[in-house]
Amino acid sequence: MKEISAWDVFNLVKEAQFLVNGKVENVYQTDSKNLYLLLYIKEKPKQLLRIFAGKAFYLTKTKPEFPENLHRFCSYLRKYVLNS
Repeated sequence: MKEISAWDVFNLVKEAQFLVNGKVENVYQTDSKNLYLLLYIKEKPKQLLRIFAGKAFYLTKTKPEFPENLHRFCSYLRKYVLNS
């Protein structure tokens, strides 16, 4: 497995800087390793941020089918992170 360098982290943070003033509108979870954050950013369309636990994160336009039953972690995040 390739390790991420400080230079990679610097560039990721720089590229994702426009998300800083965003507001979390909703949190979704498809399984234990995939988390989705629906973000509202002023003067931009809503963004869906997909997070693979421990591997990657990126913006996506495709919204998968989310299960009706919430995972505990997703419920916890919705309680504390929504509208932040």
